[in-house]
Amino acid sequence: MNAAIRLLNENEPHTMMIQFHDDDDDSGFCEADFHLVLDEEEYDRRNLSFLRLVRDLEEWNRLGAAIGRSTSLCTMQVTCVSLNEDNNLSIESKKCMEAVYRGIEMNSSLEQLNIDADLFPYDGSLPIMNLHDAQFKTSLQHFKLCGSISDSLSFAISSFIENISFESLIMKDINVQDISESAFRRVVLACSNVKELQVHCEAASHYAAVAALLQNPRSILSQISFSGKLEGVSTIAAGLTNNTSLEILCSCGHDVDLSPIAKALCDASSIESIHASNHTLQVMWHKRRYSDIGMPTLPNMIRTCLKLNKNANKDEVI
Repeated sequence: MNAAIRLLNENEPHTMMIQFHDDDDDSGFCEADFHLVLDEEEYDRRNLSFLRLVRDLEEWNRLGAAIGRSTSLCTMQVTCVSLNEDNNLSIESKKCMEAVYRGIEMNSSLEQLNIDADLFPYDGSLPIMNLHDAQFKTSLQHFKLCGSISDSLSFAISSFIENISFESLIMKDINVQDISESAFRRVVLACSNVKELQVHCEAASHYAAVAALLQNPRSILSQISFSGKLEGVSTIAAGLTNNTSLEILCSCGHDVDLSPIAKALCDASSIESIHASNHTLQVMWHKRRYSDIGMPTLPNMIRTCLKLNKNANKDEVI
C-alpha cells in the first residue's frame, strides 16, 4: 500500500486498475487486486505486481486520499469479478468503494474512467454518480461503462453523463439484455455533450433512441460506432435527416440494405428534401463481420454523397 501511494505522488502519468472480488465470508469485506502502470501498452508494474487489499477500511481510506491528491493519475479502471449472492455490493464493500470514489471526486488530473456498473447499488447511490461540482469534471474526457444497468441506476448515470462534456463514451459492453427500453433510451439521450459514442444495439428501440439523439439540435455527436444486430438502418437513416454534427458512422453486422442511408444523404425528391438531407457525414464504415478488415464495400451512391459532404462547397450537391 505504501508503495502504491508513493507512486500516486509521483509526477509521471499513471494508470490505476482495481479489480473487486466481493465475497460472503464472515468479515463481509471485499478484497481487491490492484496495480499501477506507467505505460498502458507495456503494463510496467514497477515491481508492485498485484497488491492485495483485504478487509481494512483504513487502507481504503488512505488509498482514496492518495487518489484525490495525485496529479499524475490519468486513467482509472474499476472492474468486478464476482458479487455476493444478492448480485449486489455488501455494505462493507460499498464503504470501500466510497473511499475510492471520494478520491476520484477530488482528483483534478484524471482523463479516463472505466467503470463496471455492477459495482453500483441498483439505486445508483454511490457518490460518483451524483457529482455535479467534482474537480475531475475539468479533466475527465473519456468514460467507459460496462455491466448491467437497472432502471433506477439509469437516472444517476444519465445525470452524470449530462454534467460532463466527454470526448468519448463507450457503452458497447453493457448488458443490453438486462436493461429496459426506457432506461437505455434515458442513458443514450443524455449523451448530447458527447463527441464520440460507441454503443451496442440489439432491438429496434435501441436504434430509435440513437436516432432521437441524432435529431437533438443541441447534440455535438460527431462519431458513432454500433455493434450488435444492424436491424435499424431505416431508423438511423431517419435520424441522419437534418442532423448537422455527425461526421463518422461505423457499424458491424450482417448484409443489410443501405439504401435508406443513401436517401438520407441525398433525397432529391424536392428542394426541401435536399436541404433536409445530411450534409455532414463524411466517413462510413460497415463491416459484414467483426473479422472483416480493410475498406468496407459501400454503394456508389453513398460513396458519392460522402465525397460531396467533404467538400466545403455545398452547391455541388444541388
